[in-house]
Amino acid sequence: MEAIRTVLCPIDFSPATERQLAFAVDLCRLFGARLVLHHNLDTAPPGAAVGWMWSGAHPGAPTEAGDEERLRRLMAALPEGLEVEAKITHGLPSTSVVTVGELVGADLVVITTHGKSPEEHTSVTQQVLERAKCGVLALHEAGDETSPPRLVAVGEAPRTVVVPTDFSKDSMAAVECAFELARRLPLEPHLLHVVSPGGVTVKASSEEPSSA
Repeated sequence: MEAIRTVLCPIDFSPATERQLAFAVDLCRLFGARLVLHHNLDTAPPGAAVGWMWSGAHPGAPTEAGDEERLRRLMAALPEGLEVEAKITHGLPSTSVVTVGELVGADLVVITTHGKSPEEHTSVTQQVLERAKCGVLALHEAGDETSPPRLVAVGEAPRTVVVPTDFSKDSMAAVECAFELARRLPLEPHLLHVVSPGGVTVKASSEEPSSA
């Protein structure tokens, strides 16, 4: 697998944005990757509890011009030397994330889970996980974690990472991404495959899959 060269970070200017962006920046600095910020403007009905959209009817709903200025301020505050660009889209959140990921050639998408959306009552994160053709790293919101996400420091004991796969071409992107991270960080990937009753049991393994 090629090294991670482009990281897509969908942001919504919610409280989750700062920690999610910091994690994506750390990954880009670790791999020397390009960072693509993505914000989607949507007109969902009130009450949608997802991160990358606000209701068009919500008081103080953002405008494209306003969000462009916020993106510029975010980009200006990023570390010097980081290659970064920004995209704004209009449409269904999950479709926009997947489409932008394909257009920019993302190797990894860094997102934050935010509950459910009006899209068939399925979370945006889940839809991105199902449809993206590259690896997806989903962070929990701050209230769901006892400590903020961070990259493992050199010298620490390896941390176990469970990587589910169904052996499809798309799911193997996540497997390859996990092993690419393990080459740079003290992580111990374990592959997990769930079979239907009566099927053949596949044993979890931390061995890197063959490229054949």
